[in-house]
Amino acid sequence: MGRSVEVEFLPTYRRVLSMSADGHSLNAITRMLSDEHVPTAKGGKWDPSTVRAIVISGTAKTL
Repeated sequence: MGRSVEVEFLPTYRRVLSMSADGHSLNAITRMLSDEHVPTAKGGKWDPSTVRAIVISGTAKTL
């Protein structure tokens, strides 16, 4: 279930899950990561759909 996560991306992955659990919206998380110039796993731009995919993947791994 879910995608595998590269070791280098784990801190960001966990941060996204934590921010989501704390009630931040997908748009708010996207803005924060973009404003901080945090790279995505593939080096692209942050988008709410990218954040959503991480949240869904993290939820699937905890089930």
